[in-house]
Amino acid sequence: MEKKCMKYAFTAAGVAEWQADLTGASGPVRNAEATLVEQGLHTYLPQRFDLNAQQAAYLDSLDPGMCGLWAAQLAYAVRRGIPVSLEKPAGNGGINTMNTKFIVAEGSSGNRPGQPGLAAGGESGYFLRFTIRY
Repeated sequence: MEKKCMKYAFTAAGVAEWQADLTGASGPVRNAEATLVEQGLHTYLPQRFDLNAQQAAYLDSLDPGMCGLWAAQLAYAVRRGIPVSLEKPAGNGGINTMNTKFIVAEGSSGNRPGQPGLAAGGESGYFLRFTIRY
């Protein structure tokens, strides 16, 4: 995360790479990243991730209130070292798929089996997951 202009693919793998870079980051670096997120998803996502035209258009169509909520959740997770993941099932890319896309934000503070854990020093069992469903 030392590189301020580092961009990642906006895919599950790209978000995982972003998370791996954040895992080893210091508190001040995570705080700086969280501050960027707090500028809003419409500002943050294009700065941190390579969005294709369809992803950018979809981002622009999202409700500003929901984006504000997700930005707050994401900033909190970044500051606290809580894992964040993006899950997008493989789709056929057809027009019906595009028309039925929605996003679910899910978080947990439990220690149930199968939940992603945190890096050393984090609060075990906490996670934030954004799932794109069709």
